[in-house]
Amino acid sequence: MAINRTYPSLTADEAAALIPNGVMVAVSGFTPAGAPKSVPRALAKRARELHQAGAAFQVKLLSGASTGAACDDELAAAEAVSWRAPYMTSAPMRQLANTGKIEFVDMHLSHVAQVVMEGFLGPIDFAVTRLAAEKFVPGTLNKDFSAENDRAENGRDESSS
Repeated sequence: MAINRTYPSLTADEAAALIPNGVMVAVSGFTPAGAPKSVPRALAKRARELHQAGAAFQVKLLSGASTGAACDDELAAAEAVSWRAPYMTSAPMRQLANTGKIEFVDMHLSHVAQVVMEGFLGPIDFAVTRLAAEKFVPGTLNKDFSAENDRAENGRDESSS
């Protein structure tokens, strides 16, 4: 039985506009493959615009592991992060942490779930996940969509983030 449901959707800019200053934003990802791309870029753009207007805007950023350039590098360049945990591979974000411009909590990745569930980091206000369009065309069950995914990863196709 097929179920046809239409779910509300937002553009990356619309989603970023919902995130206020000072909140905890959790992002998906265990390497860049699973990390969100479009919303962090839109959040960085929004932060730059607010900073230009003289308004404060920074979020606390929590992930399961590393996220990649589209998330950490973009947000670091926009100075949109005040706190980061538990792990990062981003040189720009690391520079902010090493110079004291952001607070960084380094912990073993296996501890993140328990620390979050016990409330030690405070509430998670927003979750941003990486979603990929599910594609199925009869007769192409084994079709390799990696080229399409690579385009999305490199910022050439924002529709799947």
